[in-house]
Amino acid sequence: MWDLAQQYPDTTPESSPLHETRARERRSSLVDHRPLKRASSLSFRIHTPCDYSSGASMTSCTSSTSLSSLGSLSSSARQLIMSRKTSPRHPTRLKTRFFSPFHSTNTSPVSPRLLETVEKLSIDNDAHPIFEIPEIVNLILHYVGHDDRERVPTEHAPVRKPPMSLNHAKLIHGEQGEKVWQRTLSTSSTAPPTGNLHNCLLVNKLWHSLTLEVLQENLYFDSDFKLMNYSPPRIAAPKSFVLHKLKSTQQRDLANLHINPVNLEWLEFYICPKLLPSLHLYTAKLKKLVLPGSKVVDDVYLQQIAPLMPNLVHLDLRACEHITDAGLYAIGTHCPKIETLNCGRHTKGILVTDASISHIVANCNLKTLGVAGCGVSDAILWSLAYQKGHQLERLSLNSCWRLTDAGISSVLMMDRFPRLAVLEIRRLTRLQQLRPIVEFKKRQMRRKIAVLVEACEELEARLRAEERSLDLEISTRIFEDISEWLNGDDLQDQIEERNLQQFVQRRSVLV
Repeated sequence: MWDLAQQYPDTTPESSPLHETRARERRSSLVDHRPLKRASSLSFRIHTPCDYSSGASMTSCTSSTSLSSLGSLSSSARQLIMSRKTSPRHPTRLKTRFFSPFHSTNTSPVSPRLLETVEKLSIDNDAHPIFEIPEIVNLILHYVGHDDRERVPTEHAPVRKPPMSLNHAKLIHGEQGEKVWQRTLSTSSTAPPTGNLHNCLLVNKLWHSLTLEVLQENLYFDSDFKLMNYSPPRIAAPKSFVLHKLKSTQQRDLANLHINPVNLEWLEFYICPKLLPSLHLYTAKLKKLVLPGSKVVDDVYLQQIAPLMPNLVHLDLRACEHITDAGLYAIGTHCPKIETLNCGRHTKGILVTDASISHIVANCNLKTLGVAGCGVSDAILWSLAYQKGHQLERLSLNSCWRLTDAGISSVLMMDRFPRLAVLEIRRLTRLQQLRPIVEFKKRQMRRKIAVLVEACEELEARLRAEERSLDLEISTRIFEDISEWLNGDDLQDQIEERNLQQFVQRRSVLV
């Protein structure tokens, strides 16, 4: 192309009638004549797009030929498109374009005349009118960003909890125990995957504006720097609002965040010890609330927010040490749809007892309950067994020092949890009878339920020994039955034969 420009600096190929005919056919074939969705209020919230690559003057299109080129669009959509600015070269096409190498550079060594010639001979790269309808673009962006929520930094539930020591790892995983223990000690973490929506910001103004709206549907911050530099063009109305491990951010820093909670369903402040969500974020639409590791959430706060979220389904209050029975009792009173509750803690477990947990068990639709480190007793297990035993799926009882065999072993022996798949019993020092737990695992296997029993090193060793003992007893009984069948006498067969002969004789006499 450089040689061509030097040899013929003032020569421009003229388009023949055949070329013009083919160009018209090519442009008309790009128009989709299928009926489109009519314009809605979304169309009028978007700024008119413009061309980033050309500074040519814009003229409005009023000719009948331009209207006919839009095919069978509805009148409102046609009026919306034709009211925008169009290109002087192609009045039937919108001026907004996708980026092209011929428009994105001004430092090319090729002469401008040759660039104009190549542009005339190349396929027209203007955007199709369908990509200027906000409703269509909005559907495309939601399809592209269907996995956008997966990029939100959350705590993923592991298949099973990490082992507590090297011997514990070897006891659980056998030969792979050492590798599992080394992996447990490592602190490496994988970064969340990057999404595809950020590329859509670079198309044009329309796509940029709509993409920002889609991105703000899942609003999250995993660093203090990102939160400080967040300045949205308009008030965001996200479906999820997540702050992940912001330990330096202060409560006053959240005053600049203007969040409209009209669509908010997921609110999470994960290990943000100094931050407290504003009361205006709690609405009847909220379904998931995660506040683990908070140092400022207390009973007064729970009593204030509990009546505001009657449709709450998931509540995580782990390591919130200022919460007592009073706050949890308010949750059980005003949030009857809760299916997952985790109020486990490492310290101050005496503050959460049967008084609040029994009230939650009676009033809520529990399927998962975590009371690790709390002062609950065997009475809670019996309440769960008779009220929610048919639907309970996960139960965490780690470090509940008041639990005994009268609770766990007796309830499992009666088979009151037919759907239970995860049972955590680490550091339960008062457990002595482990046979019911082993039999429970075998029953769940017959029901085709992959059950997981999480135990500490001591209990895991005792469970393994109990499993071997039970398997040995079953094998012994099977061997005894086979031996008795092989070595037994035929006395029973003789008795049955004599009874048959007597029956035949009686029948012959009657005949």
